[in-house]
Amino acid sequence: MPPKFESSFIPKGPAAASAGATYGSAPLTAKRKGERTILGFIAGIVFTISIFAALAALGYKFYLNSSIENMKTELEAGRAALETETVSEIIRLNNRLLAAEALISRHRAVSPIFRFLDEATVKTVRFTDFYFSTDDIGPRVNIKGEAKSYAALALQAELMNKSPLFKNPVFSDLRLDDKGNVEFTFAASVDPTLVSYKKEIEKQQPTTNNLQPTATSTTTTTKSVATTTKATTTPR
Repeated sequence: MPPKFESSFIPKGPAAASAGATYGSAPLTAKRKGERTILGFIAGIVFTISIFAALAALGYKFYLNSSIENMKTELEAGRAALETETVSEIIRLNNRLLAAEALISRHRAVSPIFRFLDEATVKTVRFTDFYFSTDDIGPRVNIKGEAKSYAALALQAELMNKSPLFKNPVFSDLRLDDKGNVEFTFAASVDPTLVSYKKEIEKQQPTTNNLQPTATSTTTTTKSVATTTKATTTPR
C-alpha cells in the first residue's frame, strides 16, 4: 500500500517562524505610527505657537519703536515750543530793559541847576522865571531875573560864566524897571553829563552808605557859601 503524505497549511521551520514574526509585529508598527502622529501634531502646535509668538514679538517691537518715535517727536516739539517761548520772553525782557535804560539815560535832572542857583546867587540878585528844555541839540536853560545894580549883575554873570554847568552863557534884554532894578535874561546850553538823572542817582548811593562824612562835607560847604550867597527869594 503506497505511503500516505499528510499535508499541512502551517509552515514549519524558518518559514513558519518568519510568518509568526510578521504577524506579531503588526500591532507594534501601528503603535509607533500612532506615537509619531501625536508627536507630529504636538510639534505642529508648538511650531504654530512659535510663529505666532514671533509675529507678536515683532509686532510689539514695531509698536514700541513707533511709540518711542512718537514720544521723541512730541518731546522735540515741546522743547522747541518751550525754547521759543523762553527766547521770546528773554527778548521781550531785554527790550524792556533797553528801553528803560535809554529812557533813564535821556532823562535830565534839574536839581543840579537848582543847587547851583541856591548856592551861587548874589544877595542883591533874584530870579523871577526859570525855563528848562531839551531837544536834539541838548538841554538848555532860560532864566529871567533882576539885580539891584549893574555891579551886582556883573558879579552874578561872573559866577555863572565860571560854572561848568553852563555852556555859551549869554545875558541879554538888560533894562531898568520902575524901581531902578536891572532886569535881565540869561540863556545857556547845559552840559548833559552834569544833569544826567542816572548819574544823579549814582551820586546819591554813597550818601546813603556814608552819612556822617557827607553830612560833614555838606555842613562845611553850606557855611562857606553862606558868606557869599543867598537864596533867590531874599526879600528886598
